[in-house]
Amino acid sequence: ADYPGAFNAMMAEARVSSLFLTGPCGDLDPVVNRDTWGRGTKEHTDRYASLLSRAVLRGLSRAKPFRADRLASATAGFRANYRTPTRKQLREALSEARSVKEDPDKKAWFEICWARENLELLRSGHFARSATLCLQAFRIGEAVVLALPGEVFFEFGEAVRASFPELEILIATNANSVVGYIPSERDFEAAGYASGLACKFYRRFPFEPDIGEKLVNRSVELVRSVQG
Repeated sequence: ADYPGAFNAMMAEARVSSLFLTGPCGDLDPVVNRDTWGRGTKEHTDRYASLLSRAVLRGLSRAKPFRADRLASATAGFRANYRTPTRKQLREALSEARSVKEDPDKKAWFEICWARENLELLRSGHFARSATLCLQAFRIGEAVVLALPGEVFFEFGEAVRASFPELEILIATNANSVVGYIPSERDFEAAGYASGLACKFYRRFPFEPDIGEKLVNRSVELVRSVQG
Protein backbone atom coordinates (compact mmCIF):
# COMPACT_ATOMS: atom_id res chain seq x y z
CA ALA A 1 0.00 0.00 0.00
CA ASP A 2 3.07 2.29 0.04
CA TYR A 3 3.58 2.50 -3.72
CA PRO A 4 1.17 5.48 -4.26
CA GLY A 5 3.63 7.71 -2.37
CA ALA A 6 6.53 6.48 -4.49
CA PHE A 7 4.41 6.92 -7.62
CA ASN A 8 3.54 10.54 -6.77
CA ALA A 9 7.22 11.27 -6.10
CA MET A 10 8.20 9.88 -9.50
CA MET A 11 5.50 11.93 -11.21
CA ALA A 12 6.74 15.05 -9.42
CA GLU A 13 10.24 14.36 -10.76
CA ALA A 14 8.68 14.28 -14.23
CA ARG A 15 7.05 17.67 -13.47
CA VAL A 16 3.55 16.18 -13.59
CA SER A 17 0.93 16.87 -10.91
CA SER A 18 -0.77 13.63 -9.92
CA LEU A 19 -3.75 12.53 -7.86
CA PHE A 20 -3.88 8.87 -6.83
CA LEU A 21 -7.31 7.33 -6.30
CA THR A 22 -7.58 3.90 -4.71
CA GLY A 23 -10.09 2.14 -6.92
CA PRO A 24 -12.29 -0.88 -6.17
CA CYS A 25 -9.50 -3.33 -5.30
CA GLY A 26 -10.73 -4.90 -2.06
CA ASP A 27 -10.05 -8.39 -3.41
CA LEU A 28 -6.82 -7.54 -5.29
CA ASP A 29 -3.29 -7.85 -3.94
CA PRO A 30 0.19 -7.19 -5.33
CA VAL A 31 1.87 -10.23 -6.90
CA VAL A 32 4.37 -10.27 -4.04
CA ASN A 33 1.53 -11.31 -1.71
CA ARG A 34 0.51 -14.28 -3.88
CA ASP A 35 2.33 -16.91 -1.81
CA THR A 36 2.94 -15.21 1.53
CA TRP A 37 1.17 -12.04 2.57
CA GLY A 38 3.24 -9.09 3.81
CA ARG A 39 6.57 -9.97 2.15
CA GLY A 40 6.84 -6.72 0.19
CA THR A 41 9.97 -4.57 0.41
CA LYS A 42 10.97 -1.05 -0.67
CA GLU A 43 12.29 -2.62 -3.86
CA HIS A 44 8.80 -3.91 -4.67
CA THR A 45 7.29 -0.53 -3.85
CA ASP A 46 9.68 1.31 -6.18
CA ARG A 47 9.18 -1.26 -8.96
CA TYR A 48 5.39 -1.00 -8.88
CA ALA A 49 5.58 2.80 -8.77
CA SER A 50 8.00 2.84 -11.70
CA LEU A 51 5.79 0.58 -13.83
CA LEU A 52 2.74 2.70 -13.09
CA SER A 53 4.42 6.07 -13.61
CA ARG A 54 5.88 4.99 -16.98
CA ALA A 55 2.43 3.78 -18.10
CA VAL A 56 0.88 7.12 -17.09
CA LEU A 57 3.55 9.14 -18.89
CA ARG A 58 3.03 7.06 -22.05
CA GLY A 59 -0.69 7.75 -21.78
CA LEU A 60 -0.11 11.47 -21.34
CA SER A 61 1.93 11.57 -24.54
CA ARG A 62 -1.18 10.43 -26.44
CA ALA A 63 -3.74 12.37 -24.41
CA LYS A 64 -6.17 14.78 -26.06
CA PRO A 65 -7.64 18.00 -24.63
CA PHE A 66 -10.44 17.37 -22.15
CA ARG A 67 -13.62 19.42 -22.28
CA ALA A 68 -14.96 20.25 -18.82
CA ASP A 69 -18.06 22.00 -20.12
CA ARG A 70 -20.49 20.20 -17.82
CA LEU A 71 -20.24 20.21 -14.04
CA ALA A 72 -22.55 18.49 -11.56
CA SER A 73 -22.39 16.81 -8.17
CA ALA A 74 -24.65 14.72 -5.96
CA THR A 75 -24.52 12.93 -2.62
CA ALA A 76 -26.58 9.99 -1.40
CA GLY A 77 -26.56 7.53 1.44
CA PHE A 78 -28.20 4.33 2.54
CA ARG A 79 -28.28 2.21 5.64
CA ALA A 80 -26.59 -1.17 5.49
CA ASN A 81 -27.43 -3.81 8.08
CA TYR A 82 -24.81 -5.84 9.91
CA ARG A 83 -25.01 -9.57 10.55
CA THR A 84 -24.90 -9.01 14.28
CA PRO A 85 -24.16 -11.97 16.58
CA THR A 86 -26.39 -12.85 19.50
CA ARG A 87 -25.28 -12.76 23.12
CA LYS A 88 -25.04 -16.57 23.02
CA GLN A 89 -22.82 -16.51 19.92
CA LEU A 90 -20.50 -13.96 21.49
CA ARG A 91 -20.19 -16.01 24.66
CA GLU A 92 -19.45 -19.13 22.62
CA ALA A 93 -16.77 -17.27 20.66
CA LEU A 94 -15.25 -16.05 23.93
CA SER A 95 -15.26 -19.55 25.40
CA GLU A 96 -13.69 -21.04 22.27
CA ALA A 97 -10.91 -18.43 22.21
CA ARG A 98 -10.14 -18.96 25.88
CA SER A 99 -9.74 -22.72 25.28
CA VAL A 100 -6.79 -22.19 22.90
CA LYS A 101 -3.62 -23.48 24.58
CA GLU A 102 -0.98 -22.03 22.26
CA ASP A 103 -1.44 -18.63 20.65
CA PRO A 104 1.83 -17.51 18.97
CA ASP A 105 0.08 -15.10 16.59
CA LYS A 106 -2.18 -13.64 19.32
CA LYS A 107 -5.29 -14.58 17.29
CA ALA A 108 -7.09 -16.08 20.28
CA TRP A 109 -6.17 -13.06 22.41
CA PHE A 110 -7.65 -10.80 19.71
CA GLU A 111 -10.87 -12.86 19.58
CA ILE A 112 -11.17 -12.62 23.38
CA CYS A 113 -10.85 -8.82 23.28
CA TRP A 114 -13.35 -8.57 20.41
CA ALA A 115 -15.96 -10.76 22.12
CA ARG A 116 -15.56 -8.99 25.48
CA GLU A 117 -15.92 -5.56 23.90
CA ASN A 118 -19.10 -6.49 22.05
CA LEU A 119 -20.66 -8.22 25.03
CA GLU A 120 -20.17 -4.96 26.93
CA LEU A 121 -21.65 -2.93 24.07
CA LEU A 122 -24.62 -5.29 23.97
CA ARG A 123 -25.12 -4.93 27.72
CA SER A 124 -24.88 -1.11 27.59
CA GLY A 125 -27.23 -0.74 24.64
CA HIS A 126 -24.59 0.78 22.31
CA PHE A 127 -24.54 -2.22 20.00
CA ALA A 128 -24.49 -0.99 16.36
CA ARG A 129 -26.75 -3.02 14.07
CA SER A 130 -26.27 -0.98 10.91
CA ALA A 131 -24.09 1.69 9.30
CA THR A 132 -24.84 4.64 7.03
CA LEU A 133 -22.84 4.57 3.81
CA CYS A 134 -22.21 7.92 2.09
CA LEU A 135 -21.70 8.04 -1.70
CA GLN A 136 -20.74 11.04 -3.85
CA ALA A 137 -20.55 11.66 -7.59
CA PHE A 138 -18.82 14.57 -9.35
CA ARG A 139 -19.30 15.07 -13.09
CA ILE A 140 -16.62 16.93 -15.06
CA GLY A 141 -17.41 16.88 -18.76
CA GLU A 142 -17.71 13.26 -19.86
CA ALA A 143 -16.01 11.94 -16.72
CA VAL A 144 -17.53 11.12 -13.34
CA VAL A 145 -15.61 10.68 -10.09
CA LEU A 146 -17.55 8.27 -7.88
CA ALA A 147 -16.55 8.26 -4.20
CA LEU A 148 -17.44 5.10 -2.25
CA PRO A 149 -16.77 4.18 1.38
CA GLY A 150 -14.92 1.04 2.35
CA GLU A 151 -12.72 -1.49 0.55
CA VAL A 152 -14.91 -2.35 -2.42
CA PHE A 153 -14.44 -5.57 -4.41
CA PHE A 154 -13.35 -5.17 -8.04
CA GLU A 155 -16.49 -6.65 -9.63
CA PHE A 156 -18.71 -3.94 -8.15
CA GLY A 157 -16.71 -1.17 -9.79
CA GLU A 158 -16.92 -2.99 -13.12
CA ALA A 159 -20.69 -3.35 -12.72
CA VAL A 160 -21.08 0.42 -12.28
CA ARG A 161 -18.82 1.20 -15.24
CA ALA A 162 -20.72 -1.26 -17.47
CA SER A 163 -23.90 0.73 -16.86
CA PHE A 164 -22.36 3.88 -18.39
CA PRO A 165 -20.22 2.97 -21.43
CA GLU A 166 -20.42 6.55 -22.67
CA LEU A 167 -18.80 7.98 -19.50
CA GLU A 168 -15.36 7.66 -17.98
CA ILE A 169 -16.05 6.49 -14.42
CA LEU A 170 -13.20 7.11 -11.96
CA ILE A 171 -13.89 5.34 -8.66
CA ALA A 172 -12.31 6.37 -5.36
CA THR A 173 -12.81 3.97 -2.44
CA ASN A 174 -12.31 4.44 1.30
CA ALA A 175 -13.77 7.89 0.63
CA ASN A 176 -15.47 10.01 3.33
CA SER A 177 -15.48 7.11 5.78
CA VAL A 178 -14.01 3.65 6.23
CA VAL A 179 -16.66 0.98 6.79
CA GLY A 180 -14.52 -2.08 6.20
CA TYR A 181 -14.85 -4.39 3.21
CA ILE A 182 -17.68 -4.54 0.69
CA PRO A 183 -17.22 -8.21 -0.31
CA SER A 184 -18.88 -10.35 -2.94
CA GLU A 185 -21.45 -13.02 -2.09
CA ARG A 186 -18.80 -15.61 -3.03
CA ASP A 187 -16.58 -14.31 -0.24
CA PHE A 188 -19.46 -14.60 2.22
CA GLU A 189 -20.16 -18.17 1.10
CA ALA A 190 -16.49 -19.08 1.53
CA ALA A 191 -16.28 -17.28 4.91
CA GLY A 192 -13.35 -15.36 3.44
CA TYR A 193 -11.05 -12.87 5.10
CA ALA A 194 -12.99 -9.81 3.89
CA SER A 195 -16.40 -11.01 5.10
CA GLY A 196 -15.17 -12.60 8.33
CA LEU A 197 -11.96 -11.72 10.14
CA ALA A 198 -11.27 -8.30 8.61
CA CYS A 199 -14.43 -6.68 10.00
CA LYS A 200 -13.16 -7.42 13.49
CA PHE A 201 -10.04 -5.37 12.84
CA TYR A 202 -12.35 -2.54 11.83
CA ARG A 203 -14.27 -3.12 15.09
CA ARG A 204 -17.43 -3.80 13.12
CA PHE A 205 -19.59 -6.77 12.15
CA PRO A 206 -19.88 -8.18 8.62
CA PHE A 207 -22.54 -6.68 6.42
CA GLU A 208 -25.39 -8.71 5.00
CA PRO A 209 -24.33 -10.64 1.84
CA ASP A 210 -26.35 -8.37 -0.48
CA ILE A 211 -24.30 -5.27 0.48
CA GLY A 212 -22.45 -5.28 -2.86
CA GLU A 213 -25.64 -5.40 -4.92
CA LYS A 214 -27.12 -2.54 -2.91
CA LEU A 215 -23.96 -0.46 -3.33
CA VAL A 216 -23.96 -0.98 -7.11
CA ASN A 217 -27.66 -0.08 -7.44
CA ARG A 218 -27.26 3.07 -5.35
CA SER A 219 -24.11 4.04 -7.26
CA VAL A 220 -25.84 3.67 -10.62
CA GLU A 221 -28.72 5.85 -9.40
CA LEU A 222 -26.25 8.49 -8.20
CA VAL A 223 -24.23 8.59 -11.42
CA ARG A 224 -27.45 8.76 -13.42
CA SER A 225 -28.49 11.82 -11.38
CA VAL A 226 -25.41 13.78 -12.56
CA GLN A 227 -25.49 12.38 -16.08
CA GLY A 228 -27.95 15.04 -17.19
